Amino acid sequence: MMDIHWLNSMESRGGRVALIDGDIVLSYVQTAHRVRDLVDCFMQSGIAPGHVVILHGNYSIDGILAFIALAAIKAIVAPVTNFTPATEETLKVSCDASFIVNAFNGITIEPCLGQSRHPLYYSLKLRDASGLILLSSGSTGRPKAILHNLDQLISRKDKVSKGRQLIVVLFLMFDHVGGVNTLINILFSGNCAVVVRERTPERVCKELELHKVQVLPANPTFLNLIRLGDFHERYDLSALRLITYGTEAMPPQLLLYLRDIL
Repeated sequence: MMDIHWLNSMESRGGRVALIDGDIVLSYVQTAHRVRDLVDCFMQSGIAPGHVVILHGNYSIDGILAFIALAAIKAIVAPVTNFTPATEETLKVSCDASFIVNAFNGITIEPCLGQSRHPLYYSLKLRDASGLILLSSGSTGRPKAILHNLDQLISRKDKVSKGRQLIVVLFLMFDHVGGVNTLINILFSGNCAVVVRERTPERVCKELELHKVQVLPANPTFLNLIRLGDFHERYDLSALRLITYGTEAMPPQLLLYLRDIL
C-alpha cells in the first residue's frame, strides 16, 4: 500500500528544489518519482505495511528517499546512523525487525528474522499508519526503543507553503527526534533541504554561504564553535534569517554573543 497523497502533494510542487546534496539537486517532482521507484523496489523485495525496517544511513539523497519511501509503504522505519552491537540487538531482537535497508553507498536490502508482531505495531497497521522507532542514548544500559506514529508527524507538516521558499541546512542527527522533525518539516511544507556531509563549523558555514541558507537548526555547543573560530567572519552568512537551537541548554551569555555577532 502506498500513501499517494504525500507523493501527489510533492509532485504538485513541480520544479521547486527539494533536496541539495553536493552536486545533486532534486526538484519535488523528481523526488516524488524516485520515491515511487523505491517503493516498487522495496515492495518487490518483500517489505510490506507494518514491517519494522532498520534504515542504516545518514543525511544523503539515498537516505532521505528511503525514509520517505518506507513511510509511503506504511512500514515502521527505524533510522540508525551508528550501527553498534547494542543497537543491533535492540532493533533486531527487541524490536523484531524484518529488514535492514543500507543507504550509505547506494541502497541495499537485507532480510532479518523478525516478523514485526508486537501489538503496538498491529495498532498502527489497523490505523493504516506508518511508524517511526527512535532509540534512547543507552546511557543507562541497552538503548530503549520509542515508537511514534509517523503519519501523525507528517500530517502536521504536510501543507501548502505560502510565500517564499526557505532553504534549510540539515544538521541535527538523522536518527534523533530533532533531525527527523526538521527533515519532515522541510520536505512536507515545500521548503529546500541542504545536506551537509561534514558537521564541522567550517564546512557548515561554507554550505551556508554557497547555498544562501536561511535557516540553521543546531545546538549551542556548535554555535559556540562558530563564534570561537570566527567562521561568521570568514564566510558570508548574510542570507541567514533564523537559527533554531535545542538538544541542550543555551547559556544566556552565549545567546547574547550570537545576537551581537550575527
